[in-house]
Amino acid sequence: MRRRTPDVSFGQVWPTLAESQGWKFTPADNGSGTIRGQYEDFPVLIPPRSRFRRPGIYLQIELTVSNPRDCYFKLSSGFRSSILKRYDAKSLTVGDKTFDRQFLLSGDPEPLVPQCFKSVVLRQKLLKARWMGSLEIKLFERTLTFLLKDQGIANVRHMESYLEALAALARVIEGLPPLT
Repeated sequence: MRRRTPDVSFGQVWPTLAESQGWKFTPADNGSGTIRGQYEDFPVLIPPRSRFRRPGIYLQIELTVSNPRDCYFKLSSGFRSSILKRYDAKSLTVGDKTFDRQFLLSGDPEPLVPQCFKSVVLRQKLLKARWMGSLEIKLFERTLTFLLKDQGIANVRHMESYLEALAALARVIEGLPPLT
């Protein structure tokens, strides 16, 4: 059962999030740490922040999902994505002008990838998260990864919102229909 958590100082975000979800927090030298747990039906890993692994990544959340259609995709927003879109980089569309304008979407099988983003509620959550910083969501094999740069981990409530959106996306992935 999820509980609402108070805003906390930056150094306390990781342990507070872990405690609020009943997860295991292992501190790291850089002020963050590794979090492992279960969110709804999905195993969760939040690795420590490290400027050496991926410069500029402030938050990385990984969910392990069943991927019955062996689908993969990358959804991204931010400066690089907007430049690529401006120069006509190929992007799959979901049929929502606001969403399609804000995100670059690629993946395979192409007919299934846009179906992952059919939910209006999910798209709204991702648009909201996008305003917190540059956003990237990837599905590869059984790992659904959420990467956020910039301001996105100011408080635990934001992180809980990202987890809700990821879990909703994971449920869609697990229920994708067969290709006809």
